[in-house]
Amino acid sequence: LGIGRLSVLLFAGLLSDRFGRRPFIMLGMCCYMAFFFGILHTNNIIIAYVFGFLAGMANSFLDAGTYPSLMEAFPRSPGTANILIKAFVSSGQFLLPLIISLLVWAELWFGWSFMIAAGIMFINALFL
Repeated sequence: LGIGRLSVLLFAGLLSDRFGRRPFIMLGMCCYMAFFFGILHTNNIIIAYVFGFLAGMANSFLDAGTYPSLMEAFPRSPGTANILIKAFVSSGQFLLPLIISLLVWAELWFGWSFMIAAGIMFINALFL
């Protein structure tokens, strides 16, 4: 994830300033959906690394669009908007292992957690 994120962060930020935030948010969500579906259907470590790289790119694309958008939406308190994003990211990072553990405990397929995340991304894309 880290290499994918670092490889496009500067590039994505500059292009987001030039072409707008929405295309990069959409691109980030599409990359994440490809990651969520792709990682579940691969049995090759190299392809899994490619999907991990893609997830890092998705993270950069979303950062390039969402951070500036929220700061522009709340010009009097951009720090609060930044904290809000970090809070949602942290909550997702906290909940995902719990959800996977609950699915495994219930003897269900762990991949449902990725499918649900992809579904949420898709619904977000519809309303963007």
